[in-house]
Amino acid sequence: MDPSLESLLADDTIVALARRILTGRCYLFLGAGASIDSGAPTTQVLADHVAEHVLMTDQRGIPLDQVVEYADAYTGRPAVVSAIRQRLGNLEPSEALRSLAKLPWRAVYSVNFDDLFEIACQAERPGKLRVFSAPENLEEIRPGEIPLYMLHGSIRAANSTPGLVITREDMERSLAGRQAFYRRLSPGFRS
Repeated sequence: MDPSLESLLADDTIVALARRILTGRCYLFLGAGASIDSGAPTTQVLADHVAEHVLMTDQRGIPLDQVVEYADAYTGRPAVVSAIRQRLGNLEPSEALRSLAKLPWRAVYSVNFDDLFEIACQAERPGKLRVFSAPENLEEIRPGEIPLYMLHGSIRAANSTPGLVITREDMERSLAGRQAFYRRLSPGFRS
């Protein structure tokens, strides 16, 4: 056995964490970096893509929230959503995401718009994931289901309310509704 693996297995903290994960007592948080190995763009690459395809400019380096504010004013949100869907479409989950999807998380929270974790769960744990991109029907989680809370919305439901949370205005508009997601998390910190 690899000596570094042996030392990890001898570490009581690592073993206790592994037990908690494997018995469904841990939460998973997914940020933008979780999807990059699957071919998803960084936030800046996505901003540049929206700028090029919606605003028809080759100017680079403008933050995503500003690009989307300009695009919303110029062409409207449907054009932004279309550009984001175009860039995120046809991606396949990385091995890392597929491995994470095999685990029995208590709940998953994501700030990503993509559906890569959903795709990974469909392949690895069919029927076990329940996706919430809006804070509605949160009590409808059945035993054995893992809730996935899409904190900034989902590309699959981007044209519905509340849609994608990208700009400061989006954040302010959706804050009250998203509080329900955060309330679902807080009891877990006490256990």
